[in-house]
Amino acid sequence: MSIKRSFAIPGLMLSLLAGCAPQVEQQPFVLPSQPAEFPSDIYLGAAHRAQRVYRVDASRSLVVVRVYRGGRFANLGHDHVVASHQVQGLILWSEDWQSRRADLFAPLASLTVDEAALRQEYALTTQPSERDVAGTRDNMLNKTLRVSANPFVSLHIQALSEVLPTMPVQAEISLNGIVRSKRLDVQVEQKPGEMWFSGAFSLTQTEFGLEPYSLLGGLLRVEDEVDISFKLVAVEFIPGE
Repeated sequence: MSIKRSFAIPGLMLSLLAGCAPQVEQQPFVLPSQPAEFPSDIYLGAAHRAQRVYRVDASRSLVVVRVYRGGRFANLGHDHVVASHQVQGLILWSEDWQSRRADLFAPLASLTVDEAALRQEYALTTQPSERDVAGTRDNMLNKTLRVSANPFVSLHIQALSEVLPTMPVQAEISLNGIVRSKRLDVQVEQKPGEMWFSGAFSLTQTEFGLEPYSLLGGLLRVEDEVDISFKLVAVEFIPGE
């Protein structure tokens, strides 16, 4: 029986065709299904002041959460890979590095579990059945994350230095009504009309008030700590009038 699942802010196999012209979006400055408190106006104002604003391209971006089995009966369970292909958000890349910021979010209901390509990429050695995967995802969404009450994970990110290509940032992660602050190192790659961001970090479920799933009194359980990696592609955004 599989018991793994996770959450996550944030398998992206970033696929850019070489030689393609950069995409510049011109459309209303509202992201699909954005949280009510999402600060679009800050970025809209910056864009109208001719500051560089970028929008995350969800179709080329990915957050992966690796969740691990634990307990004395761990050999009966599976490690799992949880992914979000629906990361959205806006990035302000100001000339003044102290004003550089990003606001990101992902709808938790869109999380996937154990995509075959990701399990292969991360070299997971066991193979859960389709029933196991479906049960893991149901437990993750409804018992751990309780997505009906907590539909999003959100991040507010502020630059801590102008150093590149490895830029230190302070990330405020909001999940389950709880905000935790973490210092992260983000790899930044600038391209004409685009920016790529990548990195990795760990967090625990319990620091966000989430209870890791367990069976048999904890003999088979989900470990508290999860590992998160992300690869985001952001496209220069010009708001419509």
